[in-house]
Amino acid sequence: MPLQQTLRHQHTAFANFFAGRAKYPRFKSRGAKQSAHYTRSAFRLRDGELTLAKQSRPLALVWSWPEVDLAALDPTMVVVSREPDG
Repeated sequence: MPLQQTLRHQHTAFANFFAGRAKYPRFKSRGAKQSAHYTRSAFRLRDGELTLAKQSRPLALVWSWPEVDLAALDPTMVVVSREPDG
């Protein structure tokens, strides 16, 4: 699923380039922050645990908004990111 989303982002980047709205798309550096986008069919959020497609164990979830109840949300996309230091 993240590979499909990456292709969608790449298609949009090239469409914007050829339409004159943006510069030529560049590759992301491996030393910078890495991220993957998961659409609704590729993740499950239950009981405060995030389970992604093709993974057997849930991920550790860091929630940044204490005033918003995590159980009441129904997200359509999840972005998983990793900082260069791990």
